Amino acid sequence: MRILLCLLAWPMVACAQQASCPLTIDEGTIDVKPPLGWEASSSLAHLSSAGMVRGNPRQLGYLVPTTTKKGKSRGVDSWHFDKGEEKWLWCGYGREVIQLAKRMNDAATRCEMTGKEERPGVYIEITLICK
Repeated sequence: MRILLCLLAWPMVACAQQASCPLTIDEGTIDVKPPLGWEASSSLAHLSSAGMVRGNPRQLGYLVPTTTKKGKSRGVDSWHFDKGEEKWLWCGYGREVIQLAKRMNDAATRCEMTGKEERPGVYIEITLICK
C-alpha cells in the first residue's frame, strides 16, 4: 500500500528517493560557445564533487552537511530539511566547471550521501538517498 501511495502522491509523501551522480560527462554533451576568434574543445569530464542545494540550483544555495563521517575509502554526509523544502543534488565535473542538478522529493526531511573516491578529487561513486 505504501508503494502505491508513494507512486501516486510522490511530491507530498516522504518516500525514499535514490539518485547517483553520473561518473563522467562525455565529449559533446555540453555545448561550449567560445568568443569570436576562438575554437572550443572538450573531453571527458570526471565526477569531482557533489552536495546539496536549497532552492533553485541557479541561485547557488550550496549547503554545508549537518553531519560528516569519513571512512578509509568512503565518506557519508547528511543534511536535514523541513518538510516541503525544495532541495537538489548537485554533481560537479572537471573542477566544478560543469554541474548537473537533480531535484529531490520536497517531502523528504533527511538526505544522506555516500561517496567513494578513487583518488583525491576523482569519485567512482556518489549516491544520495532522501527519506
